[in-house]
Amino acid sequence: MIEYTIYQRYPPLLGEHTDEVLNELGCSDTQIKESEAILT
Repeated sequence: MIEYTIYQRYPPLLGEHTDEVLNELGCSDTQIKESEAILT
């Protein structure tokens, strides 16, 4: 018999992983912080 474990997870919040994605695309932390400062 095969047993399965079901995990209930909630989707990420809007913008929760933005910094990680931008870093993977080649943006530096400084560039990200400057962009955040402009948008706020």
